Amino acid sequence: MTGEKSTTNSNDAASGRYEPKEQCDDGSCLSPSRATTSRVSSLVAGLVPIVLIIPFAETVPAIVATRVFRQEVCRSWYAAEDPGKIPLDGPIPHELCFAAGVEQRWGAVIELYRVIDRIGFLMGICLAYTVARKFEHKPVILTILGVSLLYNVVNAGLQSSFQSSEIANFALAQWAAFKAFVREQMLVFVGNLAIADMVSAEQRTVALSKFSAWATLGQMAEFICPMLVGFGLPSTKHAGLAFVCAAVLQAGCMLCVWFLLPAARPQYQSEKVPQRDVDGPQLQDLAQQHSLTGRRNWLLCSFAVYALMAGASRSFAVMTVSTSRLGRVSSMIELGAMLMLPMVGSIVAQMMLIPLAVKRFSRTLSARVRPQGEAPAQGEPVPNIPADALDRFNINIAMISLLVSAAALIVVSLAPSPAVHFIALFVFGLGAGHTPVMRSVIISMAGSSQKGFALAAMEVIMQLGLVLSTDVTSRFVALDSIPIYATTLVHGVQMLVAILALSIMKGSSRL
Repeated sequence: MTGEKSTTNSNDAASGRYEPKEQCDDGSCLSPSRATTSRVSSLVAGLVPIVLIIPFAETVPAIVATRVFRQEVCRSWYAAEDPGKIPLDGPIPHELCFAAGVEQRWGAVIELYRVIDRIGFLMGICLAYTVARKFEHKPVILTILGVSLLYNVVNAGLQSSFQSSEIANFALAQWAAFKAFVREQMLVFVGNLAIADMVSAEQRTVALSKFSAWATLGQMAEFICPMLVGFGLPSTKHAGLAFVCAAVLQAGCMLCVWFLLPAARPQYQSEKVPQRDVDGPQLQDLAQQHSLTGRRNWLLCSFAVYALMAGASRSFAVMTVSTSRLGRVSSMIELGAMLMLPMVGSIVAQMMLIPLAVKRFSRTLSARVRPQGEAPAQGEPVPNIPADALDRFNINIAMISLLVSAAALIVVSLAPSPAVHFIALFVFGLGAGHTPVMRSVIISMAGSSQKGFALAAMEVIMQLGLVLSTDVTSRFVALDSIPIYATTLVHGVQMLVAILALSIMKGSSRL
């Protein structure tokens, strides 16, 4: 019997087919889908309002708060240096707030808030991970939205009742500190965690990619809101109205989440899941030496290098894009196109290209899994697919995306005409698909109970890279002439290091 079994396996291997019953006994293959397509669609539909509405709810009061803070900084500087220029009633004239001393003090305030913002982001992700582990995702999201709604309602009342007073300014400062900890990124993280827990491995990459595309679409609020606020709220006297608008948007988002987002506990909290499936591969096991060869597994280290480089490359990419046509932008429309095209390319890649590639790969691999000559039945689930095969394919997508980003940014810096420049910006956006697919890979590497920890670690490392690189690029801004070729070169080196790290991951013993 043993000889017959070995012969059968060798014949199957020679024919290029996978046999699920023989190769999946050790748990290395993906089980059939735990979540139907309709359930995945309902999950994404419940999460989409969060990433589309909340950016507007955060940006509108933030713009008004920035105006108020700048006025207060301007007033405090003139109170100390030249009190005679402070008007007896009303705000200080806008042109007076561009004095060198005011700009220097305002820069110090911005730098202080940047530090608070960085600390708040890290603490917010850790808090969201801790809470989401113990409760369902839906109550966690509703709680975050509810607390933000309460803050906006309180500030709306204070700003309307105590305009330009110490009470209103103190409440506004408290709101700014609160938003450093509770923000859209925390909700996006919980949304990714919900997808990781409630979507099957075969559908996870597509779901994460589409959710990331919707989040990118929501980020366009940063460009739309300033125009809306400038038209509807021309002065700081309307600060209360901005918080009312934010509260209304958040209330509408809470209703969408309440009715659209399905409620389900994470898989590892279900009593019906076997303990073997709950534990699964542990992250700490991936960093230990191989029991037979004694070689160190560099899988986690390689992933950390990738996440660090991916986060650090963002600020250099932004610096290159923003300075590539500095002084040559002829209109606001051209400036808007320059800023929006990378986002449009990112949405196209994450919403269309990556799902299409994953779908074609799954069909090809499932055809190899299915016995030869057997046609798929209508509505039949996809056969078991080796998890390592999907992980390697996701890493291939990430490597291609990084190459596209690096090559497109070089063209952006060397573009001889606006048309070539805009095309290169769009192609640069197409390379943004590496982040969601690598989220899927790190989730696959972790056990069911460690998915949240893996996602949180990825976000923290990428944020650390962004923080370190932002400090470097801020020094470039202080120069009289920004070396665009230097930022492009640094970005290219970062992409190459990230690709090298992914190639090491691809060749590790786990994958």
